[in-house]
Order: sequence, then C-alpha cells, then structure tokens
Amino acid sequence: MRFLARSFTRSSLVTTPVRSRRGAEIAGWLFLFGLSGTMYLFSVASNTWFWVQIFAGLLFLMIGLGILWDWMVVRRPPLNARNVMLCGVLFWLLLDPLLMREGLDDFSPAIVLKALLYAAIFLIAVWVGYLVRPFVTVSRFFSRIPHDTNDDLMFLVTVAIFLIGIVPLITAATSVTELWRLLLAGYSPDVEVGWRRGMLGDRQDFYKSIARLFQLTIPFLGTYLLRRPLSAWKKGLLILMMSSLFIIIFFSGERRIFALIVLGPLFYIFFATSTKALKKWSMLFLASVLILFWLMQAQVQFRSAGFYDFDATAVKSNPLEMHRDNNFYWFATAVDTMPNMYEFTNEWVFLQIFTHPIPRFLWPEKPYSTGLPFVQWEETGASLSISVVGELYVGQGILGIIIGGLIYGWLARHWDELRRYLSGDSASGLVYALGLTLLLIGVRSFGDIVLNWYVLAQVVLVLRFLGRRRRDRSMPMIWLSAAGRSKVSI
Repeated sequence: MRFLARSFTRSSLVTTPVRSRRGAEIAGWLFLFGLSGTMYLFSVASNTWFWVQIFAGLLFLMIGLGILWDWMVVRRPPLNARNVMLCGVLFWLLLDPLLMREGLDDFSPAIVLKALLYAAIFLIAVWVGYLVRPFVTVSRFFSRIPHDTNDDLMFLVTVAIFLIGIVPLITAATSVTELWRLLLAGYSPDVEVGWRRGMLGDRQDFYKSIARLFQLTIPFLGTYLLRRPLSAWKKGLLILMMSSLFIIIFFSGERRIFALIVLGPLFYIFFATSTKALKKWSMLFLASVLILFWLMQAQVQFRSAGFYDFDATAVKSNPLEMHRDNNFYWFATAVDTMPNMYEFTNEWVFLQIFTHPIPRFLWPEKPYSTGLPFVQWEETGASLSISVVGELYVGQGILGIIIGGLIYGWLARHWDELRRYLSGDSASGLVYALGLTLLLIGVRSFGDIVLNWYVLAQVVLVLRFLGRRRRDRSMPMIWLSAAGRSKVSI
C-alpha cells in the first residue's frame, strides 16, 4: 500500500540526475502515446468492432503502464490527482467500448473509433497540463492550512452545521415514521418530499440547497474529529450524525453524492494511516470500495420506484455488470452528429463556476445550459450524462477537449501541491482527500465540481479558522525545504 500512498526518499535515486529522470519520464509517456497513435491507424484501416475493443484496451494499458513508469522512474505515488483524473476517464467513459456495452452497435466502428481518439486526446492534454509548474501563491495558500485544530470548538461547530443542515428534513415530516416514509420514496413521485427543489430554483429552493451543502460537510468533519483525542460521548454523537447523513443520501438515490461522502473520508483515512497499518488493513479498504459499488448499484435499481420493497438479493454484484451512466453512448452521438447536423453550442463549462453562485431569484435572466442539441426533452434540451470530455466537445469541439484537458491537468498539478503537507492526521490530508474525490466524480460531469466545490470551501474555512497556529511561523518554509531534500517532485 506504500506503493499507492507514500513518496520514496531521494536517497535511493541519488545516482540519477533529476533532469535525466524527468526526461526519461517524458520519453516513456511519449513512447506510449506514439504506440497508441500507431494502433489507432491500424484500427481505422481495419474498421471492425474487434479493433475497437483492441484500441480501447490499449488506452487502458497506456494509462496503466504510464502510471507504473512514473513510479519506477521518478517515484511518483500512483494515488495522485492526475492519475485519479486519468482513471476517471477510463471508468466513466472508456469502460463501455472496452466491454462493448449494449447500444454501441447503433454507431459504425469508425464513429466509435473517432470518439475514442478524442478521449485519448483529452488524456494526453491532461498529462501535458500536469507538467506546468504551479503558481507560488497556491503553494503559499496550502502551507497556511493548519496542521492541528481546536478540536472541542470544532466539535461544537460541526454539531451546529449538522443542525442547520437537517432543517428541511425536520420541517418536512411531522413524525419519525413520516420521515422514514419520505426517505424511502427515493425518486418516486408518489409523495411530495419537502427537501426536493425545483428545476430552476426560487428563493426557497436556494435555502434548501444551502442546507444540503451544510449536510455534506458532516462526513468529512466527523471523520477528521473521530481521529482526534475527543471524549467517547462526543465521538458517539459524531457517529450518529454521520450515519444519519449516509442514510439520507443513500435513500435520496444520489449515487455520486453518496460516493463523494464515502470515498472522500476513505481517502483521508488511507492517507492518515501508517504504512505498517496499511499492510494490515489493505483488504478492508478494498472491501469498503466494493461495498460502495454494491450500494450505488442498489440505489440505481430501487430509487425510481422507491425503496419500499428493497431486496438485497436482487442487487447485481458483478462489478462489470453494475450500472454506469451511458456516457460513451451520448459522447459517440455527439461525435456522430456534431458539427455535421448540429452546430457546437459555444459554451465553456468552466464559466459555470462564476455564474452558479448567483441565486436565480436575484438574477432572473441567469442563463442555463441548453443541454444536448441532438436530444430534445420538453423543448428545453436534455441534461444527460456525457462526461466532461463530451461536454467540452459539445461546447467547442476538439478545441474544447484540448483546452479543457490542459485545464484539468493544470488543476491536478496544483492540487498535488498539498501532498507536501500530508502527515498523519493533519487537516491538509482531509482537504486533499476531498479534492481528489471531487476531481474523480468531476470527470463524469463538470457540474459535479460546480455543485460540490462549496463543500470543499466550507471544510477549508472551518479548518482554517479553527486551526492552531504553528509554533514556528517559518515552519511552512522549513517544511518545504525539507520536502525538497527528502522527496522527489510530485
């Protein structure tokens, strides 16, 4: 497990100059890119479904060998922000053509190969963007995240946040029995759930959204506090609060939100666990991930009609057969119809970060996404899952994929600056783990980052203002210097 989480000391690499190792790293990836390009030409010349799977499999192999090459050459830990993004593309987008999911035969092999090529270009752009040096201001900001916090005060703040977050649930039900019935409804329209919001949202919906964002911070703050020296009754209360949130989000049917509040704390525990303990508990971490997949599959199978007749034996248990959004199908549809039949929308998904915080009741003319032009739904466009690669293509074509990939890689490089400050139960580890999870689910849709980065901001603010100052004000710079002597670059 050290292979995943820890950097190796530089002493084992002193015989190899840094520039030489970096050059070898780049050369290895370029070789893999060239091999993939050559295989694409063979696949296009053949133009058969067999070669579609071969090329899709090669993209998986390219990423796997590239990650292994980085570890061998520059000792970069495989579990980092860039690799999380690359693996996110493999899972959210490319697993379907690899397994030849039903429905892909609606297209010709040439269209599917073209879509695979665009996905490969995005992967390469992410890799290139990751090579860009981070801004010094980002490193300076991360260095100011406290290592320790005032745990008793943070416990009180966490309880207050929890109470604010459950206000919509309290107002929606008159009894525990009624609340349980509403939770079991899932997506079912047979009940009027008090915490659901409208499509565009009014003032009341805005307040509900704020309460939801408060809710989602509890699993992260609670997991952090459980590893701190608190009294038993406080930890017991934290477990109750966290369990209630897990139940609420599970029955809401929101798979990605459920993954966010489970995977994020798991990442944090993973980074905070010592190497010796990781060897002992590695199978438990793996089992936790498999259970998460099973629970997400259960959400998909029962949320539409409600969980009233939940049957655990009916939930699919084969990871390869579990539900995934048909992102590649709609991405291939976009490649097939745009720009031949429909023009690109000229939208940039990244601009949503600046427009989304403004409530619609304050900005009635606030623009909304037109959806996918090749699918009409109630004359307003559809909001189907197409992955961030598809969103970038629908907006700006291949140019959007290239620029978007560079931005994603650049974001990953900056986020990995936090690795310098990971040690034990540090607050930086909690922030880093939450960011990794956001980047992973953000590959499925950039909207997931737009909606949930507020959770990250709240966690950072709580840790920042409730943190204890370092004993030595110059410690961040000393730490940076020590990291430069003892660790290779990320």
